Amino acid sequence: MTAGREIISIHLGQAGIQMGASLWEQYCKEHRIGLDGVRSDKRYKLMERMRKNDKDEWESVNEQPKPLQPSDVVAQDDGSSMPRVRKSNDINLRPQKKIDDGDPTSNGNTTTTTTNNNKTSSSNTERKQQELSDLPQTLQAVIAESNVFFSYNVANDTHVPRALFMDLEPNVIDDVSNSAFGSLFNASYFVKGAEDAANNYARGHYTVGAEYLEASLEVIRKQVEQCEHFQSFLFNMAVGGGTGSGFGGLLAQELSSLYRKKAKISFSIYPAFQMSTCVVEPYNALLATHDLIENNNITVILDNEAGYEMCQRHLQIPRPSYFNINRLIGKVSSAITCGLRFTGPQQFMINDMLTNLVPYPRLHFMTCGMGPMLADKADDVYEITEENITSSAFRSDHMFTKYLDWDAQTDRYMGISVIYRGHCSPKAANGAVQSLKSSDKVQLVDWCPTGFKISMIDRMPSFLGDDGLKPTDRQCVMVGNNTAVARPFSRNIAHKYDLMYSQRAFVHWYVGEGMEEGEFAEAREDLEMLIMDYNNSNNEQMTDRVDMADADENGDGDGGGGDDDNVDE
Repeated sequence: MTAGREIISIHLGQAGIQMGASLWEQYCKEHRIGLDGVRSDKRYKLMERMRKNDKDEWESVNEQPKPLQPSDVVAQDDGSSMPRVRKSNDINLRPQKKIDDGDPTSNGNTTTTTTNNNKTSSSNTERKQQELSDLPQTLQAVIAESNVFFSYNVANDTHVPRALFMDLEPNVIDDVSNSAFGSLFNASYFVKGAEDAANNYARGHYTVGAEYLEASLEVIRKQVEQCEHFQSFLFNMAVGGGTGSGFGGLLAQELSSLYRKKAKISFSIYPAFQMSTCVVEPYNALLATHDLIENNNITVILDNEAGYEMCQRHLQIPRPSYFNINRLIGKVSSAITCGLRFTGPQQFMINDMLTNLVPYPRLHFMTCGMGPMLADKADDVYEITEENITSSAFRSDHMFTKYLDWDAQTDRYMGISVIYRGHCSPKAANGAVQSLKSSDKVQLVDWCPTGFKISMIDRMPSFLGDDGLKPTDRQCVMVGNNTAVARPFSRNIAHKYDLMYSQRAFVHWYVGEGMEEGEFAEAREDLEMLIMDYNNSNNEQMTDRVDMADADENGDGDGGGGDDDNVDE
């Protein structure tokens, strides 16, 4: 079996756990794993080995008693008879070792019994380790694909999500454990508290959340030890609440020190311009962004306002819910990691994303879009071609971040990753990207002329029955580092924070939980520097090397003219 590239998913707070519920249904559908962790092909084989008995009851074929035949009876010396011992037909059983020289009927001493038990235990361990290598090649490939997100349990031949669910109040995690797919997860990977963070960053970071840090790190440590080639952490959370913002920053800080070389990618729900879930949302988002700048490698920005508009406009859902938005987020998250799980002409790894999308460590906040986005009940749809789905993925109404005044001419990209899934032609995909670059729909910064990273995966994303999307044979997902992300930071966080903090409103709730008031000013200054960095990246920057090249073309370079002037002086 090939070495894995495992990812550990971390779901924090109510929003992160609800996102995780939709994400794991998407992953199970793509890898043909049932909500109980059993593969579909195994379930069909088990059904073939079931039949009804004389009492019209279903039972396993192997457990049904068979009448003894004359050849099954062996005569004994005393005139009696006993059934002949036959070898088992179960291919999963290993042949037993023959007993060494000695009387097999004797009881033996205690030392011999202990030695035999130790040999049996070691043989069982070796059998579990060799279980995967003894499987058929086709089954090994299926397990290798799912091994990115799922841990394969050799004992019962099931798949368990490699994930941490953490919340400071138990209700949301209890809903997951009691749901239809609650048996899919390992209950020991759930970490829940008795009281919530009360929408307070300081409670999740300093007081209440700090009590559950060791338990969360222990769950992560156990999962990392089971990995062969662990690659990255994948966060799902909202920065407007208390658990996602406070505990998320605390956990990311600890993981940065313990697993320094492992990438951390976050799908974070940020405050929208016209929608808010709590009053102190600007405080929490500001402090959480300060932590993400330092301790995260890539942050994909999402907001509920953009999700609502996409569901209403494109999916024709009159009253969307968080469930519908999470279904769309699941498609994007699946596309980013599909290069690790499936094959294709051009693979896409996590390290490729870091190299091509992050020009500077601080500028790692991404914008994502998806195309096509067609309603399941839509009749009049455009032709699904590589050029059409690429163009739709770059439209502002197909993006998961709401930009009020999007302008393709001034909002420039510093790096773009285009992920094609399904029956896409490499020639048509490259042609669509070249056509996009030559048009006015996409503009790159002057200092990054190439800008595009193309990935193509053969496996099409699975469509769930209740996601509202029309199934298509191809899909395009765009993940880009755009300078326009500075505007949501400025309008949705900085401006609202300045209004509230100018009156010192609600600050006492944070100071009362052990937080120093000076952290607000430090986080605000860091955010302002981030906004300036994005704005400066959009400006035309001339380097000395470019100036000298232009001077050489005009005849005013380093040639004889400059040296003569120095000599005359």
